[in-house]
Amino acid sequence: MKNIRTHHYVYCIIFMILIVLFATYPIYGYDESDDDKIWVGINLQPWIWWNVSYFFSKDYDEKEYLHYKFERSSLTAYESNIRLSDYGITLGVQIDAGDRMIGKIEEILGYFGYKGFILKITYGNLEGAARWDGTLQPGMSSRFDYKFKFKHYDLLYYPEDFGYYGFGHTAFTIPVRVKFLDNASMSYGTPIYDKNYQVSLYSIIVALDSLSSAVRGVENQLTQPSMGLTLWLLYNVRFGAGKGTLSNEALQWALSANPGKKIVGQKSTVTYLGAEAAIGLAYFFTENSALGVGYSGSTAMIQKWGGGASDYTELGYDTSFQLSNHGPVFRFYLLF
Repeated sequence: MKNIRTHHYVYCIIFMILIVLFATYPIYGYDESDDDKIWVGINLQPWIWWNVSYFFSKDYDEKEYLHYKFERSSLTAYESNIRLSDYGITLGVQIDAGDRMIGKIEEILGYFGYKGFILKITYGNLEGAARWDGTLQPGMSSRFDYKFKFKHYDLLYYPEDFGYYGFGHTAFTIPVRVKFLDNASMSYGTPIYDKNYQVSLYSIIVALDSLSSAVRGVENQLTQPSMGLTLWLLYNVRFGAGKGTLSNEALQWALSANPGKKIVGQKSTVTYLGAEAAIGLAYFFTENSALGVGYSGSTAMIQKWGGGASDYTELGYDTSFQLSNHGPVFRFYLLF
């Protein structure tokens, strides 16, 4: 948590400076009638259910040896930004806290926008405990704590109409089950886990949030403030590719579990599909304030490619997995 807390302090200081600058804005001789805005948003997920699965395991009657227990059973996201219309600049911060509104910081997001472009930087943690039901190698433990660290660097374009799109870089570490296949004998080797499997990739982003767009005054046919009670829809899709890397510790365990073999490369090509979707109803108190309720779900899928054994001395491996969650969501937005 040290790095996350450091970034937390930095963003909080920046956020407080922005508030002071906005509060003293008229002192510097600018016209108060300018269309400068403060945006405030709160997203509450009081319950989150998680699942990690491995592709084709059930098809081949494989046992899912690695079991996860996530600490994050709820999440509250606080977001605020300031838009200085004279300069076309938007500055903002989002802080995500676990444990029903007052928990420790789980994620920090800061962003800077100019005209229709926004640069977003996100750092986060997802912590929990895991249980391994497979064979233990020297140094392995049947139970261990983990910290899934992730970061996103996104450059997004918000056109004047609906939605937004862009591209980004994502990097994270996550514990995964590593299964092995001896191509010569077409038999599975002894699996292990990797507590620090690393993924680094680039992705294309396409997204839409009809509720927040409507509060900001962006017209759309789906969410209409004039109706009072209306429908809202959110989706965020990332598709990309990059590299997955086994830790040195996992390599040692793999050789211990499968003696006489050599692993086919520590790094491999992976493709990534991340998708978030939510739908619900919202009530608009005014054109620029709304309360919404709905249901949200998200998934992140990593598919490893290549890495097959070319002869009996080699051992191919697979680290493909899918991480998903879902739960109800409550949303409040205000623009003033």
